Amino acid sequence: MAVLVSSSDGFHDCWLPFFRLLETHWPECHFPLYLNIESGSYAHPTLDIRCLNHPPSPSGRPMPWSNRLISSLASIPERYVLYLQEDYFLDAPVDHTRLEECLHTIRAAGLGCVHLTPFGSHGGSRIAELPYLVDVPRLTHYRLSTQAAIWDKEVLAAYVRPDETVWETEILGTLRSWSRPAPIRTVVDLPCGGPIMSYTGTGIIRGKWHPEMRSLFARHGLNVDFSIRGFYDFPSRWQTRSRMLAALARRPWRPLAAICGM
Repeated sequence: MAVLVSSSDGFHDCWLPFFRLLETHWPECHFPLYLNIESGSYAHPTLDIRCLNHPPSPSGRPMPWSNRLISSLASIPERYVLYLQEDYFLDAPVDHTRLEECLHTIRAAGLGCVHLTPFGSHGGSRIAELPYLVDVPRLTHYRLSTQAAIWDKEVLAAYVRPDETVWETEILGTLRSWSRPAPIRTVVDLPCGGPIMSYTGTGIIRGKWHPEMRSLFARHGLNVDFSIRGFYDFPSRWQTRSRMLAALARRPWRPLAAICGM
């Protein structure tokens, strides 16, 4: 397995705190680390991180998010990837033993994915291969979630199409998974009471810091200038949903194609 951290050059201020918290809360990590970005580079003092660069086209147009993900998956030799994003700032120790159990299970049972947090699909009620794994039914919201998960990279790549944003891939990729189902599981009810990987759902929202990052970084001595981005002021759920629907309405054929698995 490899750890794939999806990011972009505009989030370079996240890389140091992200990887510092990763090594703090997951010292047992022995997997190769890949950082999916555009033209930038990053060297960590103690971790070996390989940057997967996807520069703009000759016209200057940035490579779309989904194109970079597809290219990154093709560049990684390992069959399985632990997908993360640069603003998933770990706030508690990773349950390494159960993460290894999930990796063994995804290989042994031929699964497409194991979601490691409660942020993605909530799954069904059928207990699966391990006491803390449940099946994610086929017609389920966020079957494809970009929250922390172990993926068979061929399954993930099959649900992604070029020229999509991250949230379009979650919505349209989920629709594609309905017609091209692979076994997907999610973690629930761990004996320790917490998730395998613990973090605030997203540390940056629409380009601004989640307010909880101030105290998290302070506890770990991470000096970040929050004034550059500022802090996010949460809108109503209606405002969030309306923005998503408006964006989908600009390309209405895409949801229909996704339902057909295209």
